[in-house]
Amino acid sequence: NSTDAFRYYDWVASELAGCKDGNDLVCLRRVSPQGFVIPDGIRFDPDRAPTWASPSFPNLPIGPIIDGTTLLDDPLRVVENGNHNDVPSVIGFTRDEGSFFGFLLPGLVPSVELTLGEQGFQRSVNYFLQNDTASQEVETFYPPKAYASVYGPDNGPFQRAAYFIRDSSFHCSGRRLAEALRKKGKSPTWMYSFDKPDLFGSLATFNLGTLSPTFGNLTVGQLGTYHSADLAF
Repeated sequence: NSTDAFRYYDWVASELAGCKDGNDLVCLRRVSPQGFVIPDGIRFDPDRAPTWASPSFPNLPIGPIIDGTTLLDDPLRVVENGNHNDVPSVIGFTRDEGSFFGFLLPGLVPSVELTLGEQGFQRSVNYFLQNDTASQEVETFYPPKAYASVYGPDNGPFQRAAYFIRDSSFHCSGRRLAEALRKKGKSPTWMYSFDKPDLFGSLATFNLGTLSPTFGNLTVGQLGTYHSADLAF
């Protein structure tokens, strides 16, 4: 909400930049770009982590605000109520939208690291859903035996997490939006799914773990058609 958004601005200004608040423009203009960088590990620092931050903080600290003026409501509800601009729409995703986001889990979820194990997968799901019943349902939707083909047997939990992120954050919500546009509008709506198996060519076998342990033991090719991979096409 807008209250939390302004809290974030004030938090950056005071905690990171050393200014009075988000309105202290004279001070903020004197701060170097490095002064606005969110420190590593702050998510797990009880003395510094903001209690109002979203579960994805600090990786995705800001987002659209329902302010009652520019954005009147949740975008899906706006469409479901028929209050959207009725224009032809294209909604598309990549096949592996969640793969890159899986690398963010160690920085978001306490006691999780790569290579992601079964316990790490369960902790991640529990962290985001905050509901034991819903977490158990996710376990049935993504059975362990079905997820070892893409990233190899050691990375089955990572694949489950990547697909869970893909479906919950992108594919399912996109289908709901497309259905609402179809039901409430007169203009056509199209959907696409982008997949390009040879996306990385000869680099596909390069092991990302050689760059940083944060990438586990995955290869470039195993990332698949990651989030935004379709933009170049």
